[in-house]
Order: sequence, then C-alpha cells, then structure tokens
Amino acid sequence: MINSNQTIEDWGECNKEHPSWSENSVEDYMEIKADILNFINLINNGALSPQFGTGSPEGVVTSNYSLKYIDTAIPTEYYNPTFGSDTGWVAL
Repeated sequence: MINSNQTIEDWGECNKEHPSWSENSVEDYMEIKADILNFINLINNGALSPQFGTGSPEGVVTSNYSLKYIDTAIPTEYYNPTFGSDTGWVAL
C-alpha cells in the first residue's frame, strides 16, 4: 500500500506555509496534491492491476484501468479496449 507523506491539508494552511506563493501557485499545488492522492487511491484499490478469475470475462467482468483480465483456469489473457465495459473482451 502506498501512503502520502504530504502534510499540508488545505488552501489556508498552504498559504501560511508559503506566504510568498501567489494565489495561482497555491491553487496549482492543491490541484496537483489532489491528483496525486487520487492516483494513490487507484493504485491501492487495485484499479491499475489486471483482474483474475476463471472463465471468460465477456458480459461478466467490468474492465478496470488495466483493461486486462487473466483466466486462471486455462491461462489466457484478455484485453478490453473500453474502460468500464463488460463486453468486448478479446483473448490475446
């Protein structure tokens, strides 16, 4: 599991820590921080890892960001070009 070591929590705190930063710089910092935390959550929740199961994923498994599924019963890797779709899986 990945954890963030960022300690600045909100705009006001960022402004106190870096009084010389412009308002745009603080906003940019906070947006980047939010993006990093969202990415960490994706990694920790397994959204970037292949999915595993037995049998064909067609109509059963919704593709995550990895767009991959591995059938462990007959080692076959599937690819789905459409994130969030449970149809369109292609055996590789």
